[in-house]
Amino acid sequence: YFSGKNILTENNKIEFKNYDYQKVSLPDFQKMLKFKDAKNIFLIYTYFDVPKADIVFDGVDFEVKYDEVVKNKDKLPKDKKRIVLVYSDDSKIAMITAQKISLLGYKVFYLSN
Repeated sequence: YFSGKNILTENNKIEFKNYDYQKVSLPDFQKMLKFKDAKNIFLIYTYFDVPKADIVFDGVDFEVKYDEVVKNKDKLPKDKKRIVLVYSDDSKIAMITAQKISLLGYKVFYLSN
């Protein structure tokens, strides 16, 4: 579980941002997906270069290249109280994406496979 402050440099300024993201196992991730119908879960598939999911979950809300998630933040849920679930074929890519999304104010869980 990661929670606290992170330093970002943008336009030659140092900013402090809160982040809140956590890795989860496949069984826990699957349990969380059961609540997707309640509209409180937002599912993201992220990838490094080319989408090639070895594990596929139904109902992906947003598919994005890991380094383009902030550029496409308008596709994230307006309600920042919704839980964001992130998965990828690469756990490190999922973690990087989760961190970037958490910096935008969301609580994020990512699949660690």
